[in-house]
Amino acid sequence: MDKPVSYYIEKLNKLEDKLYYKCRQISIDLVQNSIDELMQYEEDPKRMPLDIVLGSLAYKADTVLEVCDRELKDYEIIFELKRILEEK
Repeated sequence: MDKPVSYYIEKLNKLEDKLYYKCRQISIDLVQNSIDELMQYEEDPKRMPLDIVLGSLAYKADTVLEVCDRELKDYEIIFELKRILEEK
């Protein structure tokens, strides 16, 4: 993994700023949960490899994308979340 966990946290915090405009609670919860999990990783990086944490979070985002209406602002936000989590 080339990027430190702080990179992902910073990107997700910026994404979180966009959340409160026409997004449903599931999108807000997903982004906030991702930030929380990455912050937990940052506190104890030995508990699990970062690739596993990012992969798990990207999978959750992908699952939400499958049921999300593409016309909603939520789709854009969750798609961006997944893109950030899959950066190497």
